[in-house]
Amino acid sequence: MISKLNYWDKVYTLICLLILLTPQIVFLLFQFGVPIIYHQINIIIVFILIVFSFYYLIKNKNDKLFFLIPFISLIVFILAFIGSLQSVFSINEFGKLLGLLISIMAAPFLSIFILKHYRNYGNILFYKKILKYSGVFISIINIIYFILLYSNKYGSIYAYTEFIGLGMYIEDLGSFFIRPAGYFFDYHSQYYIPIISLFITINEKEHNSKLLKITIIFLIIFSILISGVKSAYLTLIVCLIFSAISSLSFLTILKFFLFGSVILFLGDLLLDSFFSDLAIRIVTHDLDILIEHISEVPLLLYNKYNSVFFLGGQVDFQNYIYSEVYYVTLIYYIGIIGLIIVFLFPILFLLFKKTDVFTKIITLIFAMSLMHYYVFKISFNIVGTSLFYFYFFKNLFLKQNAK
Repeated sequence: MISKLNYWDKVYTLICLLILLTPQIVFLLFQFGVPIIYHQINIIIVFILIVFSFYYLIKNKNDKLFFLIPFISLIVFILAFIGSLQSVFSINEFGKLLGLLISIMAAPFLSIFILKHYRNYGNILFYKKILKYSGVFISIINIIYFILLYSNKYGSIYAYTEFIGLGMYIEDLGSFFIRPAGYFFDYHSQYYIPIISLFITINEKEHNSKLLKITIIFLIIFSILISGVKSAYLTLIVCLIFSAISSLSFLTILKFFLFGSVILFLGDLLLDSFFSDLAIRIVTHDLDILIEHISEVPLLLYNKYNSVFFLGGQVDFQNYIYSEVYYVTLIYYIGIIGLIIVFLFPILFLLFKKTDVFTKIITLIFAMSLMHYYVFKISFNIVGTSLFYFYFFKNLFLKQNAK
């Protein structure tokens, strides 16, 4: 299949592979006394991809679709820059603001490569395969790290998470569930590509081996279950329910519901009430935080920090008014205007537009990832997010159905 790709597809694939492997390569270097934060390398590689996408845009000056992406980025950047001129709590650094905006806007730019491939071949099966097998690879590493954690051989992994400033998570979660660092060493973004890979596998119409398909599905679900990431559990449940409602009969759904309830009940007994404690924690803690932050923080911003609410541009604002809901944090950076343009409108457009089930599932995965932290833009996760933006631009401007 690779031999049939054009030059730019091959370059993009090679760079994506480099982004995927960087966390583990840098981790190995760390073992040999070479301390590097892999995020710093990844942002450079992503920036190179953005430059390549700009080069394609320059070569295709008459393509209005592709010029929409830099136009939107320019609007967001100008508004955020204007907002940064009024430093609310601390002096804003232009370099930090620029790096933040690049990471936020990277996925729409990367979607240009998928759109270009789609126009050339009429499908994106090759790009789905990249994400599918990347998810399998990440799942395997996640499982290995889980085994190392619970067999007391976690020292080198913990040392690296401490080096990048995230070692405290293992202490913070010790009273409830010790969470393995995961592929990206940040404890919470390890599920994103695997869950995209899961639904790519489930929705594949052709597969050479049924046993291989079942193995991949089991492997990914297992890696998500042992992740300890509540966002992962919630996203998996919502997407499975949506998929079932969209494609199965009521009787079949009822059978799955009863079977799942029995499994959860038995699992709860075996795991000393783990699932019921998790459910109580989500309702009494996470849901409460979600409602509070979505309702109160934006209102506080509107009343006291009007320019921040509309324009953003405050890179360090999170240090002063903390929010675990990333939808709210994004307001600090790109304002409510940028949030609507870059995130809310694309999400609502795909959820309410008549599209296929898979497109809506990818939209749900992306939308739910924004409820907590910034998993959508961590390392290779950006490539998964570019799939969402591909479907947005395709459904907005193109007529064909992507396979």
